[in-house]
Amino acid sequence: RMLLKTLLELDQHRVTVLADPSQDIQKIMLDARPDILIMDVNLRHSNGIEILKSIRASQLPWKPYILMT
Repeated sequence: RMLLKTLLELDQHRVTVLADPSQDIQKIMLDARPDILIMDVNLRHSNGIEILKSIRASQLPWKPYILMT
């Protein structure tokens, strides 16, 4: 995950990597304004797919994403 983040940043992309579902995804998306979202599918207390559904249901601008396991 971190290698992918580094490679994308070297190509001048703003990348936000989320591994902790307790993070406020909506605040992060608004504050960081990432070009892409890289997230684990299997999270300890949540599910990456459910988090993506909540992003899509919100008024946040849609961003490309990569789900990893």
